[in-house]
Amino acid sequence: MKISVVIPVFRGAKTIAQLTDKLVASLKAYEIEIVLVNDGSPDNSHDICLSLFKRYDKIVKYIAL
Repeated sequence: MKISVVIPVFRGAKTIAQLTDKLVASLKAYEIEIVLVNDGSPDNSHDICLSLFKRYDKIVKYIAL
């Protein structure tokens, strides 16, 4: 069974990497996917989400609206 976690990202530049890292570590016993949805955040959330997508390419999906 796969666990999907969908996270809306708006002004989350300071917290999204820490949240993603903790989810990956906490749920490593499961098959997971993390979907980051950037809904027009004015900070540098886009760059951080891209970095997370590259770091966890088999786990993180990224959607930029």
